[in-house]
Amino acid sequence: MGFYKNLICLGMFGFLTACGGSGGGGSAPASSAASSGTLASSTVVVSSSTATSTSLPSSSSLLSSSSSSVGLPANRNLTHARWSFDTKAKVRSTAVISSDAVIFGTDSGTLYALSRDNGSEQWRVDTGGAISSHLLLIDGKVIFLNYSGKIMALDARSGTQVWSKTVGSEYLRPWGHHLASAIAVDDRIYIGTSSGKVYGLAHATGAEVWSIDIKSAVHTRPALVNGTLFVSSDSAVHALDIAAGKQLWSRQFNNPTSPAVADNTLVVGSRDARVFGLDASTGADRWNIAHGPDWVTGDPVILDGIAYIGSSDDKKYQAINLVSGALAWEIGTGGNVFAKPVFHGDVSYISAGDSYATPGSGRVSAVTKAGKVLWTLSGKNFFASPVVDGESVYIGSDDGYFYAFPAF
Repeated sequence: MGFYKNLICLGMFGFLTACGGSGGGGSAPASSAASSGTLASSTVVVSSSTATSTSLPSSSSLLSSSSSSVGLPANRNLTHARWSFDTKAKVRSTAVISSDAVIFGTDSGTLYALSRDNGSEQWRVDTGGAISSHLLLIDGKVIFLNYSGKIMALDARSGTQVWSKTVGSEYLRPWGHHLASAIAVDDRIYIGTSSGKVYGLAHATGAEVWSIDIKSAVHTRPALVNGTLFVSSDSAVHALDIAAGKQLWSRQFNNPTSPAVADNTLVVGSRDARVFGLDASTGADRWNIAHGPDWVTGDPVILDGIAYIGSSDDKKYQAINLVSGALAWEIGTGGNVFAKPVFHGDVSYISAGDSYATPGSGRVSAVTKAGKVLWTLSGKNFFASPVVDGESVYIGSDDGYFYAFPAF
């Protein structure tokens, strides 16, 4: 594609090379019973009084401290990551940002809180099971589902457990990298599980308000609009009435992605290599379009009438008109996308990796709403979504490191 001609890439070995520019489009200027319990014996909080962030090892780092910039556009100077932290385990969970910390989990089951300023460790917790989904931060609590089958809420400042609910055995779907993630609305959280149940829980206590058995495993994050909870299971998309605790409609799909909803249109990708725009009231097609030769695996984001979504083996990131389903632009990602893009202003950040190798190779790219690639950072597999605080982009990798690097 044409954007490779001018794209600025940040290499694994700490140097910058000119290798390509914009994708399609022009540039744009740069959102029941309670099952709660006390602290489990398997959950250990280990505080740290010393910084454990490290300089980047030349054999596995995204950027070395000796790197230099050449010709970055708009005077951007991404000479090296601000800091990195070695967890010695794959990092596939998407972090959350508190006032002074960034919090994330690892495949070893450890939850970390690091200083946003310098990467020094504030605390760590052994949760007893791998953490590989989007964390949720609500009212000073970090909430997540781990591989041991527990929905857990921990105090974001100390790592102390607030409550825990056991929901049964968890597993990853074929060619998947994430467990289900929670959302929070008002005083509740909503989350699905591998058992096929979807829960509405009081986020303060973990008390179960209702649960619905949709009879298909959930490994995605729901969306809630006007009292309707939209959930993608491994075999269907479901619409649930949260007031009545019942299903309104469902429609079969092949491993659909997490849903995104706007203007009564639900957007979801499917492993039959298509992206669908559905009527959110009925589940009927408004449009559907081919998305290359293979699986659509990235979670969509809808912004200003455009749906943004990434795919797997065709390694693309696309922008699709929400009303018509017409393709606005597409760019190559250099890897399989299993993450959700994150926007900060008019710039989106998208990650990719290699599902066929570990730690493989991956990229994080900054892309404008018009499809112009501002920069690409190369490293090992990135299967988490980036998070951005305006100055820094935070993301973990299969190389075992968690990184902070300049957003612009």
